[in-house]
Amino acid sequence: MWDRKKIKEKVISSSDKYGFNNKQQESQLLRILVGCKAQEVYEGLIAIFMEEHENSPIRQEFAGRLLYQINPEAEFDIKNELKKCLPYFDRSVEHMPFYFVKQCGIAEVMRVVETYQKHNLSDRENESLRTIKFWLNNYEGWIERTGGSI
Repeated sequence: MWDRKKIKEKVISSSDKYGFNNKQQESQLLRILVGCKAQEVYEGLIAIFMEEHENSPIRQEFAGRLLYQINPEAEFDIKNELKKCLPYFDRSVEHMPFYFVKQCGIAEVMRVVETYQKHNLSDRENESLRTIKFWLNNYEGWIERTGGSI
């Protein structure tokens, strides 16, 4: 059973080597991760959203897809977690906010976003908030189009 550190390493390694759209790699990691402790899966995947790297868009897309599909029932404070992701969040990644919606409800995630919009944040953090709000406003349409499937 993998811990959060190994989960993060494996997801980064896989996304760097194969990109985010390799179904075989995704299936393999999904099979392994569903057998790991939910908290470890959550911590390992969300950590990828809390650091900058030239390959962050691909890493975050892959981590977000896994996070959304596995939907680990973990303990976290959404306000703190979202704040830690804001400086690094890639605009093209809808699955991380959608995971938070599945865990906390759209109203709660929107409340946190709107609360932070009243704070004095960096331009990058404000851009992330606007993007997350965009994804939240499009969540229902995304569900209708995709059935919630990736």
